Amino acid sequence: MASRIKAKYGKDGKELLEMLDGIVRSAKTPPREKFAAVKELLDRGWGRTAAVSETSEQTSEPIFSLPSMPSVEPFKPTKMN
Repeated sequence: MASRIKAKYGKDGKELLEMLDGIVRSAKTPPREKFAAVKELLDRGWGRTAAVSETSEQTSEPIFSLPSMPSVEPFKPTKMN
């Protein structure tokens, strides 16, 4: 199956990535489909996350930390005359 897909769309998958990009950027694409396309792009570009399994060893150490984000004011549209 993989060989047929590569034969049709190229070994580098550029055409398929462009299709996914088109889905993400289209104003007509429903949110659910956009999310699925974004997920595929992220999985392909940065790899899928490792499977998490429970262990008997419990730690209070965080697995990872997120960088702090600057606070921003909500967008307030203004009327144009």
